[in-house]
Amino acid sequence: MAASAMPVSTADLVVIRRHLDVVDCAALHDACARLPLQWQPGRQGSGYDKASVLDHLDDVIVGAAVAAIVRVLGDPQAVDGWWIVYPPGSGIAAHVDPAPVDGYAHVRANLVVSQGRGGVFVADDFEVALDVGDLVVFRPDVVRHAVTTVEGSARHVLSVGTIWPVEMACDVFMRAVARRHPQA
Repeated sequence: MAASAMPVSTADLVVIRRHLDVVDCAALHDACARLPLQWQPGRQGSGYDKASVLDHLDDVIVGAAVAAIVRVLGDPQAVDGWWIVYPPGSGIAAHVDPAPVDGYAHVRANLVVSQGRGGVFVADDFEVALDVGDLVVFRPDVVRHAVTTVEGSARHVLSVGTIWPVEMACDVFMRAVARRHPQA
């Protein structure tokens, strides 16, 4: 992993600081802990688990958090939504997730809800410093990404993704950058 930090905005990655405040993240964490989630191992086989939250959007807190992320993603008609838990000792090796449909871009927004030590998001070999409440919007189909080994307590992430025609994906990032720098 590189020692340098990545800028908070590139053509395929934008960090929105304090998308959700710490108190709201704690409420989201508690809400998801109460849900009867159906857990499955993460695709990378590196010790993290995930559960779909789409069947639980009637929970006011979960529904509001997912809806806010969907707005950042440009209000697509179809999304996936996952509650991801990285227990201590887990992480994800660097990889790229191919877009599921040719001619489309895979766009994902990951909200850091809680974190222990480690568990740093890495994009194209640069560490991306994220705090609780930060949202990283990126193209996992072109950005090589990883999560370093989590230590101490578990890292929890709400991850919402969609696909857009490639020529429209840039608009999602331009809107996300605008959210980072709202007009006065």
